[in-house]
Amino acid sequence: MNNKIRFFLSKFNLLAALVVLVLAIPLTAGAQETTGSVRGNVLTPSGAPAAGVTVEIMDRRTGSMRSVTTNDGGSFNVRGLVIGGPYEIRVISSQYKQALVTDVYTNLSAAVTFTIPLEEGEIEEIVVTASTVFAGANLAIGPGTAFSFEEIQAMPSIARQIRDVLRIDPRVSLGRADNGAGSGINCLGGSSRANAFTIDGSLAIDGFGLNEGTGTSARFAFPIPFDMVASASVEFAPIDVQYSQFTGCAINIVTKPGSNEFHGSAFYLFNDDSLTGDTLDGDTVITDPFEDKNFGFDFSGPIIKDRLFFSVAYEETDEGGIQNTGPIGGGFANEDFLTVAEAEQIADILLNQYGRDVGPIVRILPQSSERIFARLDWNINEYHRAELTYTSLEELNLDPDDLGFGGFTFRDNFEFEGIDQETISLRVFSNWTDNFSTEFRYSTFDVIDIQGPAGGGEAQDPDPIVRIVVEDGAGGDVLTSGPGFFRSANDLQYTIDQIKLSADYVWGDHTLTFGFEQETRDIFNLFIPNATGTITFDDTAALQAGMASSIDMLGSFTQVAADAAATFERDINSFYLQDEWQVNDAVTLIVGLRYDQYKSSDNPVANPVFEQRYGFSNTQTFDGLELIQPRLGVTWNLPTSNWGSTQLSAGFGIFGGGDPTVHFANAYQNFGGAIGFGASFIPPCAAADLQVTDGSGQFTGLPSCVPQAAADSANANTGSVAAVDPNFDLPSNQ
Repeated sequence: MNNKIRFFLSKFNLLAALVVLVLAIPLTAGAQETTGSVRGNVLTPSGAPAAGVTVEIMDRRTGSMRSVTTNDGGSFNVRGLVIGGPYEIRVISSQYKQALVTDVYTNLSAAVTFTIPLEEGEIEEIVVTASTVFAGANLAIGPGTAFSFEEIQAMPSIARQIRDVLRIDPRVSLGRADNGAGSGINCLGGSSRANAFTIDGSLAIDGFGLNEGTGTSARFAFPIPFDMVASASVEFAPIDVQYSQFTGCAINIVTKPGSNEFHGSAFYLFNDDSLTGDTLDGDTVITDPFEDKNFGFDFSGPIIKDRLFFSVAYEETDEGGIQNTGPIGGGFANEDFLTVAEAEQIADILLNQYGRDVGPIVRILPQSSERIFARLDWNINEYHRAELTYTSLEELNLDPDDLGFGGFTFRDNFEFEGIDQETISLRVFSNWTDNFSTEFRYSTFDVIDIQGPAGGGEAQDPDPIVRIVVEDGAGGDVLTSGPGFFRSANDLQYTIDQIKLSADYVWGDHTLTFGFEQETRDIFNLFIPNATGTITFDDTAALQAGMASSIDMLGSFTQVAADAAATFERDINSFYLQDEWQVNDAVTLIVGLRYDQYKSSDNPVANPVFEQRYGFSNTQTFDGLELIQPRLGVTWNLPTSNWGSTQLSAGFGIFGGGDPTVHFANAYQNFGGAIGFGASFIPPCAAADLQVTDGSGQFTGLPSCVPQAAADSANANTGSVAAVDPNFDLPSNQ
């Protein structure tokens, strides 16, 4: 674990100040990216810089070789290496003995640093292990922790989640979601939604901002099979300009590549009711059978030795939670609302008169997850290599929806939640000369967010189902049937495309980094609460008679739910430049600047009524938002004779971005003219419309006057407006 122990002062507000003065234990160095790097100095026997000697770095796993020549100062810097190892460093000189350094391992967020002295002679080769010539390291400026593959494998994680590893850092805590849907990763007390979470450099976040459980793209599992994690890091204020789009922390995961040897593993975890206690303090809490299973495998190896490699993995989780609340007499831990007999009486009426099957009483809450991973690594030649990654995640779980605040509900009112997503990522690393290297990265991330009633019947479906509420005669809800209030028109789909092109140029003691990145989000979001309408009955007798006490809904301005959806696209264009100056053997200075610019040609529909009332337009959105982020850092390796391996670091920077897109999406859908309110007491409805069954007692459907009233309300532009402040600035920390 590369743990940067730092003392720093901070005060957080919208534009906070953060100045870091660090006393650190140095381990490894460099900017946190998806690759590792090795740098060092080669010295002659007299201690002078050894210029013009050849340094070869070989990855023992794949046989790939990188060759560079030391500069006039005797230094070398090799970037873009695959994380892990072992590597060998061979120094070849025509004047001195060759030197071979073995057992070199690269780490995420760090450049391994060596000082390699040469010896007199021409034939013999001096072989040393990395630990004997390891010269300490410059820690990446900014507090953070990096975890190697060996450290991750050694740490227990029953849930098979990277959060169980990251929480070893005391600045990381796990927050529990209100619905128990998982533990978000909170950094320095901030929200998990403020983090940047990447896998192999590609975003794996909740790209819309509604997932309160994990802070990743997954609702309750890990986005990829856990055994494919090769390295991980968490950064709180990294000075490197390639880091942005967060105000919490930057979490980076790198996956395992294939090698020249075949490797494989498999696992199977099982639990059921016979292996689990069923009483607590003498009370029976589990009476229903259940099974929990978690299994998977991974396999990797060569396709073409030394050239092309593969790694694949699969993981599946099948679990079942216990539904603890139900009707009186049902054997639940918490019994309320009405008796089983009363619930079944209402179910019979709904089936025979209203034509709906409400389903069974729910006792088990199933939860499943399937994760697929595949990766190809191609050593094109000595100077170029490529990585291609594919991931797939399918999650689904059943949860109560209106149960509780809407009385008891059968299965038809429970909701399915889940994710169906795919990611494809291509990365190309090129070393054009000893001094000039580039990285190209492209990824696309497609997500279908699943939130819908178990019984179906959303407003956008071919056969919408009206929500029915039965009261107890005194105004209290005892049973609800149909889609949940907030699950009657839900459809969220989005795509995130990322492009990155960066370059490093070594010029003497300076390493210049410059680049361009673009992130594009394409959003479709339909969300209308109570979109199928709610018919309320005073009691069971009123339900049977078909006499409603009230009918209301929220509806589209066209009476077609999908027409009220938010559809928009936005880009973030980022430009950055950085100079890392090795002032001397002990001091390194980093100066950089990053500029993020939001662009969008999509604007919310203008609402003239809103502008007349409040004096500004509701069309403000992403376009034109920008953030300038200067970075400055310095490290000083104190003299080892007095201080041992101690490094003093200081840094200043501005960090920002990572918008929860949902806040901007509201402005597109809720502009005051897309969704309106309709009810039985609003014209063109009349009192007679409260009778919703015909002479034979059969349900006649939602009265047409109610969606018409909602459409009239929407077209008057007097609905709710979620406008963005025209003076809104992107949140940032200093």
